Amino acid sequence: MRKLTFFSLSFICLMFLSVSAKASDFAAEFNEYEIEEAENMKMNFDADKVWNIKYKGCKNPVYVIRRNVSHGVVYIVNSEFFEVCYSATSKGFGTRYLKKAWSTVPHQLNSAVINPEALKMQQIITPNKVDDKQALELIAVFLPGLINENYKHLLQ
Repeated sequence: MRKLTFFSLSFICLMFLSVSAKASDFAAEFNEYEIEEAENMKMNFDADKVWNIKYKGCKNPVYVIRRNVSHGVVYIVNSEFFEVCYSATSKGFGTRYLKKAWSTVPHQLNSAVINPEALKMQQIITPNKVDDKQALELIAVFLPGLINENYKHLLQ
């Protein structure tokens, strides 16, 4: 009986360690990124400023488009395969659904890539007011958490 308990406990520890190692590998994958100002892209709406985020080893750039709106500032995060909106208002900084008029990615594709539960969890990342630099850093750090596991390769 003691041997069975020892082996069971050992097995559980190994499983825990392998899951922990995989989680830390994921976090390390997206720790390195560059944020650069980009030229205005051709869009269906006016943009105040545009940046791109390039994660280490990523071939697909992710664009961040800044727009001033009546209730604050929105940052539209856009790639060929997904898009999401981060909003900076008096209530704080976090995600929200993108207006249909601003959308360029087909809804079905975007729904497959973006995790709605993660989107809801990131509705308020910070209650503090943020400037562009802070917003871009928060987006770069939190964006990988919005992508469903099967589509993480879009950032690699």
